[in-house]
Amino acid sequence: MGVWQFTVNSVTGVLTQNTPAAVAAANAPTAITVDPTSKYAYVVNRNDNTVSMYTIDPTTGTLTLNVSTANPTGTIATGNSPFRIHFDRPASLST
Repeated sequence: MGVWQFTVNSVTGVLTQNTPAAVAAANAPTAITVDPTSKYAYVVNRNDNTVSMYTIDPTTGTLTLNVSTANPTGTIATGNSPFRIHFDRPASLST
């Protein structure tokens, strides 16, 4: 399973496939959200009951799975069959 990644032309809105074209995710990725700072992305993995955690490269937009010795899968557990994920913008970041 994987997450396909694209860059967006800010003028035309046209998508261009990023390199690499996809990054690893767990089983049945169904939704993605980006934190309000645009530094991190999170993907819900419905069949594994997990969320995959990524860092977003600020120049290329490429996702890198956040793995560590303590968390070699780069995922966190959720409840049964997660389907959506969303960030609320904190008041301190509102325009």
